[in-house]
Amino acid sequence: KVAEEMDRAFSTMLDGKTFEDTPGGIQTAMSDLQGLFKCCGINNYTDWNTPGPTCSCAAEPDKTDCVQDNSIPRVWGYKGCREKFEPYLERIVFLIGLVVLCLGFLQLIGFACTVHLIRNVSDGVV
Repeated sequence: KVAEEMDRAFSTMLDGKTFEDTPGGIQTAMSDLQGLFKCCGINNYTDWNTPGPTCSCAAEPDKTDCVQDNSIPRVWGYKGCREKFEPYLERIVFLIGLVVLCLGFLQLIGFACTVHLIRNVSDGVV
């Protein structure tokens, strides 16, 4: 479900265009994400007309996050951000759900304590 929503958001954001044709804020945000997650574009570097320095992983000693462009020899670029960002989003959604469940449980405990206190007060125990 997270992957579907992420695909829908990216599709809406790009609307059939490359990143250079989007507003500057989107370009900046995507460049920042690429630097943080060591990835390039949504699917790969072809989402950019000119991928730029954040997409090149030629200096990386370990090429596990990289793909080689078969049409251009010796050109390495990072993999797409979708496959890197999806597990991160899933973890965040899981943590948010866990926090919400914990807060709900605390509220139930508080409610039970309140009911117990009201019963004791009305019985004249307290």
